Amino acid sequence: MGPVFERLSTYLGDQWRVGDWAGFAGGAGRPEPPQNLREYDPEWARAFVEGTVAASCPHDRMLAAARVPMLLTHHMRSVDEATGTLMGALTDLQARRAGELVKGAGQPFDYLSLPDAAHAMHSAQPERFATVIGDWAKALPGRGARRGAELR
Repeated sequence: MGPVFERLSTYLGDQWRVGDWAGFAGGAGRPEPPQNLREYDPEWARAFVEGTVAASCPHDRMLAAARVPMLLTHHMRSVDEATGTLMGALTDLQARRAGELVKGAGQPFDYLSLPDAAHAMHSAQPERFATVIGDWAKALPGRGARRGAELR
């Protein structure tokens, strides 16, 4: 998502370019931004571009301390071979490493590769998302009244 975040940060973000929809659209002909971009926080995009988004939450430490079963659904992703730029949330290598860390913490780790799914599958395909999560939850060990009581 790096290139997308960079455009959001540049054209919808700080100081002189705040709300530069025409610059962001780059002549794409769409006269107005969709509602989700009108409400978008460009500082979120900038944190990804600058690499500060997880500065206070090291993912490796967090995953290595997992205390519950985990499901990683890995959606659309590709790496530009010329630049090494990732389009997506994480690479296959990063997904494997996440699994190693969670398993190293003694927790079950399930991985589901869904390269045809949108980054925000919960929004783009809510029925598919609900089915994936529901099926996974049904297969968890200890599912039932006792487990439900522990979650309350």
